[in-house]
Amino acid sequence: MVDAIVSFTVKKLGDALTGEIFFLLGVRTQVEELHDELRRMQSFLKDADAKQRQGDERVRNWVADIRDVAYDAEDVVDNFVLKIDAAAPKSGGVQNFVIKKALMVKNLVHLHRVGKEIQTIQSRLKVISDSRVTYGINDLSDNEASSSKGNQIVQQRLRNHYPHVADDDVIGLEEHTETLLSALVKDDEQRCVISLVGVGGLGKTTLAKKIYKHDTIMSRFVCRAWSSISQQLNMRDVLLEIIKKSMNPNDDELSRIKELNDGDLVEKMYNYLQDKRYFIVVDDLWNFEHWNTLSPAFPNGKKGSKVLLTTRKREVASQVDPWSLQLEPQLLNNKDSWELLCKKAFPKNIRDTNCYPA
Repeated sequence: MVDAIVSFTVKKLGDALTGEIFFLLGVRTQVEELHDELRRMQSFLKDADAKQRQGDERVRNWVADIRDVAYDAEDVVDNFVLKIDAAAPKSGGVQNFVIKKALMVKNLVHLHRVGKEIQTIQSRLKVISDSRVTYGINDLSDNEASSSKGNQIVQQRLRNHYPHVADDDVIGLEEHTETLLSALVKDDEQRCVISLVGVGGLGKTTLAKKIYKHDTIMSRFVCRAWSSISQQLNMRDVLLEIIKKSMNPNDDELSRIKELNDGDLVEKMYNYLQDKRYFIVVDDLWNFEHWNTLSPAFPNGKKGSKVLLTTRKREVASQVDPWSLQLEPQLLNNKDSWELLCKKAFPKNIRDTNCYPA
C-alpha cells in the first residue's frame, strides 16, 4: 500500500517537473531532488514491507514515516499549483500566465514558502533514509536498479550516437549561436574550453548540437567528436566513443584499440589529436573530477582547437577554464515562448493559418 502511495507521489512530482511553472519560478531543482529521493526510497520498501509483516514495530513506524512524507510532498505540489493558478488571469491564455504571472511579486511569497516546505521534507527524508541501516532494511530492487541504470546508459549512448539530430524547433537561440561561432573560430594560442551553463531545460544540449553540425564548424575542424558524460562517468566508454568519432578506425583497428587499457587509450587519443585542430563536445559534465579524468586526452597545442562543454554548474565551468567564454542561455521571452508552444502543440498546417483551437 505504501509503495503505491510513494509511486503515485513520485509520478505526481515527475509530472510537475514537466510543467513550466516550476522551472520559471526557480524551484525545479528542489522538486527534482525530492522526486529522486522518494524514488530511491521505493527500492527499500519491499524489504520493509516483508519485515513489518513479521511484526517488526520499528520497521512499521519507518514505513509509516515514508507514507506521511509522501502525502506531505503531494500536498506541497498541489497547494502550490492551486495558489499559482488562482493568481492567474481569467483571460489572456497560457502566454500571459507563463510570462507575466511567473514574475509577479505575490507569487514570490508562494515560491519562498514552497521552497522551505520542500527543504523540510528533504530533511525528514534524510533522517528516514539514515535510519533504515539501523533497522536492517535492504534494497531488494537490484534488478530494477540495474534496469534503471541500463536505461540511463542507453539514453547516454543515444546522445552520443546522434549529435547530428538537432531539434528543428530551435527558438530564441540565434544570438547565442552567433556568439558561440565567433568564439569557436578564433585562432587562440592554446586549446580553450567554452561552456554552456545553466539548469536543465534551457536548451544547452540543443544549442550544442546545432553548433556541432554547423557548416562553419565542420569546415574549420579536421576532427570532431561528441561525448555525453552525465552523472555516472565511464571513462573507457567515453574515450572509445571519442576515438571512434575522431579517428574513424576500421573494424580491425577498433578491435585492437579496445584491447588497450585506459592509460593507453588516453595516450593514443592524445597522440592522434596532437597535430590536429579538433572540436570536441563534452555534454552534461557534472563535476570537475570528471574533467580531470578526461582532459589529459585533449592536447593543449597551438592549433586553435576547442572544447565545448555543457554543465548545470557554473563552478564546474569556472574550474575547467576560468578565462574562456561561459554562456548561459536565458528563459524565452514572451514572443519566443508562444512560438515554441505553438510549434510543439500544433501541426504546421494549423500554424500556417494562424487559427488555433479555442
